[in-house]
Amino acid sequence: MKNNSLIVSFLAIILFSSCKEKIDLNLNNQEFSRLVVEGTITNEDIYQTIMITKTSDYSKSQPPVIVHNAIVSVSDGQNSWSFSESASGIYQSQTPFQGMVGMTYNLSIQYDNESYTAVATMNPALIIDTLYAATSAYGDSLYEIYSNIYESEMPMQYYLLKTIVNGVINDSLKNWNYFSDELINGAYLPDLLLTFVKAKEGDTIQIKSFSINKEHYDYIINASQSLYEPIPFLGSNPANIKGNISNGAMGFFQASAVSVNSCVIQ
Repeated sequence: MKNNSLIVSFLAIILFSSCKEKIDLNLNNQEFSRLVVEGTITNEDIYQTIMITKTSDYSKSQPPVIVHNAIVSVSDGQNSWSFSESASGIYQSQTPFQGMVGMTYNLSIQYDNESYTAVATMNPALIIDTLYAATSAYGDSLYEIYSNIYESEMPMQYYLLKTIVNGVINDSLKNWNYFSDELINGAYLPDLLLTFVKAKEGDTIQIKSFSINKEHYDYIINASQSLYEPIPFLGSNPANIKGNISNGAMGFFQASAVSVNSCVIQ
């Protein structure tokens, strides 16, 4: 247990050190019309989702502009899936499909006489073997969530963890956990502290792991850093954080293998 805590401490140091790069903000009006794309293809057999908005004028405190009538598709070199707008700015695949580890996915967006593309390859999942909770000494109704984890032997892997309480995911950047396998490559990690969560007895806690690539990992770190800048990244306040969408667009397109496990607070 002490060794695992040490590993987590080293990971925290690495993450903190990675967040020191200055992020320059560009507030001229042309920047506020940039397309913003966020989407993930997973290995779940579901309707895959891409969200598309446009940045708005920070000085006017306006929310992001919803993008309607975009032409969106994803292909893997053999198959192609068309996406249609299922809600405001939310584009879903017209049929469910399941991504595969090792496959590369190509995103294509046509909007307002402009073309936008992105490429993502799906890496192996982080296997969450078991999950359990323990009362934390750091606050009332606060629990520490532990797991036994099998990490892929493939080097240079990166992971994003999201917490779900009673079926509700708190999908906020501030609540994400993310790390690399630089110090734990190919290891089995018993009793590893993953996160803290506010809960009560009887609540069901799920941890959902997403494999991500180095580019997405750096993107998340820079976005997290910008939350503590005078003008944060999310919402209507744009920052020059490099994603992987072409043609000057913002945001990120990712392919992720998903692993999930759950426990009940006792």
